[in-house]
Amino acid sequence: MGIELGSTRIKAVLISDTTHELLANGAYSWENRLENGLWTYHLEDAVAGLRESFADLAADVR
Repeated sequence: MGIELGSTRIKAVLISDTTHELLANGAYSWENRLENGLWTYHLEDAVAGLRESFADLAADVR
């Protein structure tokens, strides 16, 4: 399983350990915020995104 916290989406993928074939995937869209002159993400958004992308992946496995 791999997870990427990208600039516009959090992506989760599950691949076969032998053939490296994609078995399932999930994603969650999010946006960064400009705060005090810096582009950032809130930790709560990252946690919610990880949960949603994993749930999306799990549903794809089923």
